[in-house]
Amino acid sequence: MSKLTLALLAACVLAGASSAASLDWATIETGTGAPDTYTTNGNYSSGKTGAVKVNLTLSASDASQASGFLAVYGGEGDNDNQKADKNQGLRLILEGGTVRAEIAFGANNSNDGTPHVYTMSETTAGIAGQTLNLNGSNEIVLVADRKGDGSASIFINGVECFTWEPSDTNTLSGFPFGMISVGQNLDGTDTLDGVTISDLELANQIGLSADDIAAYYKEHPYGGGVPEPTALALLALGVAGLALRRRAA
Repeated sequence: MSKLTLALLAACVLAGASSAASLDWATIETGTGAPDTYTTNGNYSSGKTGAVKVNLTLSASDASQASGFLAVYGGEGDNDNQKADKNQGLRLILEGGTVRAEIAFGANNSNDGTPHVYTMSETTAGIAGQTLNLNGSNEIVLVADRKGDGSASIFINGVECFTWEPSDTNTLSGFPFGMISVGQNLDGTDTLDGVTISDLELANQIGLSADDIAAYYKEHPYGGGVPEPTALALLALGVAGLALRRRAA
């Protein structure tokens, strides 16, 4: 077999390997309606990073009337010692058809057990490409990093739309990420109005970071777009190009 053939085969193998990465999601629930609250397959306690993926179909007769909690990922205490943890976490909210994101935490530091609520920053990419479909299918990923800097991100249909970069006093601490609620808040309040949820599928994964999710969507664009070339694929093509040039010489 010629050196040129070997180089081309190597390029194909490396390019294929570079685009074969996948995320190993663990299914929580499939084919269930909403609103409802579910327990994740794992407790993302302090020192862990975790993500929840929500696939669903939305149907709104009048998008401007859609309002309420679309997805909440966080902690929910079951006893008196934990009740301050209820409804802490990442919140994705619809307000008149407009998407907004919040992060709530620190209930144990407040006198009445009420979490402190902050608006998550909308990214430049989110402003330009936020593509929540109020009459069609969607994929939402909520990821919280309690292992590193305490940051959080929300991806909507492959776009990182919202981020949270904590300060020294505002960090993701004091409660487990053990619940995912769809169509309502974790305590069953603030139910989503004006839009129907169907075809709900939930999955999660411990250890995934926002960088992992972003890298995956680069290679696997939501909706089947053209993936971006990876460094490994470009290197493989470069090897093949050098082989061609040497052969021509």
